[in-house]
Amino acid sequence: MLYSQYGTASDLTVTTVSSAPAGLPIHPAPDRTRNGVRLGMTLEQVTAIDGPGTLYSNGRYRRITYNQYFKASSTSGGGKAKIAVEVTAYLGFLFMNSKLVAIDVGGGV
Repeated sequence: MLYSQYGTASDLTVTTVSSAPAGLPIHPAPDRTRNGVRLGMTLEQVTAIDGPGTLYSNGRYRRITYNQYFKASSTSGGGKAKIAVEVTAYLGFLFMNSKLVAIDVGGGV
């Protein structure tokens, strides 16, 4: 599990590593999401649990993302209504060779 903090946002990534770099603390990490998705699952298994999401693919990797905790506001000016949507959190899954290899959750404002 890796935690990254930058500005007003952060990411938490769960993946398997063959060896941790020297000096990093080693602690037990969660092995599944709140809904039960875990490393090694297929895309079909993940979407059966969390729904279709937004799928990206470049041939070697497939990635599915879910936006969570929307904050929407509307304004009007000049006779036209405008809607602004701010995503404050997301969940992402990375697949390689048809298996889930990384889980990433992040958020910020």
